[in-house]
Amino acid sequence: MANVSVPRGAWIMVADHSKAILLENKGTPVAPQLEVKKVLEASENPPTRDQGTDGPGTVYAGSHRSHVEQTDWHAVAGRRFLEHAAEAVEAARTLNEFKSIVLVAPPKALAELRSIVSASVKTSIVGELDKDLVHLPVAKIAEHLAA
Repeated sequence: MANVSVPRGAWIMVADHSKAILLENKGTPVAPQLEVKKVLEASENPPTRDQGTDGPGTVYAGSHRSHVEQTDWHAVAGRRFLEHAAEAVEAARTLNEFKSIVLVAPPKALAELRSIVSASVKTSIVGELDKDLVHLPVAKIAEHLAA
């Protein structure tokens, strides 16, 4: 969705694989005034070459053998971080801290979030924006969300 309307009181989750910002719109859909509710950041994630101990494995099937692709530890850590962020959103939803939420994330992270968030959060989603805005100042994020 390129044109997202953020109702007054709605929460916005701006995330990528290493940082998530939970915001609340205190303004209107036309002129959002965003207030930071919570910021989550992933712990340091060293390069994959420093995390793996062995080379890729080999699978033998009869007279054939194949090499197994090395695990991308950055992707694994990114997925775990998004799961942690989704749990924080679920906890806020359970406490009725918001009734509607807008998800903002790069396309790959947004797709992962869709598969991770709980059913109660899914029913609260009123919009999505597939852009990487997590490293922008809050005022710039508001400009992107203005209807």
